[in-house]
Order: sequence, then C-alpha cells, then structure tokens
Amino acid sequence: MSLSTYIREEQEFQIFIRSNSGEWETYSPSVHGPADSINRDYVIAYSNGEIVDNRVDVNDLPPNTHYVAEVPYEVIKMPDCVADDPRVRISHEPSAYHQHGYYCTKLTNTSEIPFRIARFSAFSKAGLFRGYRLSTISNGWFSHEQFMCWYNVQSEWIGPECTVADQDNFGFGNGYWVFEIELKDKTSILVKSRLPKKQLKSTR
Repeated sequence: MSLSTYIREEQEFQIFIRSNSGEWETYSPSVHGPADSINRDYVIAYSNGEIVDNRVDVNDLPPNTHYVAEVPYEVIKMPDCVADDPRVRISHEPSAYHQHGYYCTKLTNTSEIPFRIARFSAFSKAGLFRGYRLSTISNGWFSHEQFMCWYNVQSEWIGPECTVADQDNFGFGNGYWVFEIELKDKTSILVKSRLPKKQLKSTR
C-alpha cells in the first residue's frame, strides 16, 4: 500500500520512517521528502499504537507500536441481533483511499439519543452446519477504544445524525459485521450488517 494513502487530513496516523542510520523517526515531509518518494521501511499505526500497515520485519517495530493481539480460533454461535434498527444505519462502499481489497464502512446515529459502540466484530460462516467464526485479524471482538481509533471518532458518544467511517475495512463473503451499541439512555442493541459479497472496487 502506498505510504501517501495514510496521510489524511481527517485522520491522524502515527507514521514512522527508517532513518539512514537504522533508527525509527516520525515522518516529516520536510525531512524525508514527499510520501510518494519514500522507499525506506515504514510503519503506520493508529493513535493507540496498533499497526495499520507496514513494510518492515515483524520483530523490528518502532517503540509503543504493536500488532493487534490474537485469541485462539473457534467456531461459535453468532449472537442474536437485528439486521435493521431505526436507531442506526450501517453501509459499505468503496474506500476513498484504497483502490483494491479495502472498503469503507459507515455508521450513522439515526436516533435522537447519543450512543457508543461497546464492541464490534465480523462473523463469517464456518461451513454449512458448523455455525460462525469471528473472522477478524484478532479472531475476537474489537473494543470501544479500537472503534474510536479505527472510525476516527473524536468523542466517546456519537451524537444524533452523526456519521463515522472506517476507510480501511477488508474482507468479504458469507457473514456479517456485528456492533454492540450502548445508548445514553442505558439501553443496548446488537445490530448486524451483511459483509460485502465481493470486493468493492474503488471509484478513484
């Protein structure tokens, strides 16, 4: 993936570049030149240190960065959840930044009450009769803190008519994204949105 893909005005990533002496440095256009001209090792991470993309040996990372932690793979029953709820709208569309393999997931609060995402995950069918598996890079649920980083949420609660988006989703097939939503009135819902059945091609 191009390094320039991650230099976005609306979302700040941590971007590290390998210096000529082999040390990690925070990327600066005035020091390292335009992003499209970078041929060195690099690491892009969210604000919580989780790595989004990299061109580097897996055991040689900048300080305070890490890959998403994995849990053991297992086949499970998908939790009871609804496909449609008037309080939230979820959509998938081509990513504004990636040409292939990634897509954008948008989530809009269509209620009159602020809500937060307590956790979320993707579930894929594990054979015809075996149930589902958590088909994420961690094999588990993602947290509220991860949602805030990945969807570029600026405050804990998503207000009415507000939309947040993750431009770096990937994966498709027979399954669902599932979001556990906590409303500020103390109610909660589990909402599912079907995964794209095929790769969404960018219109860029």
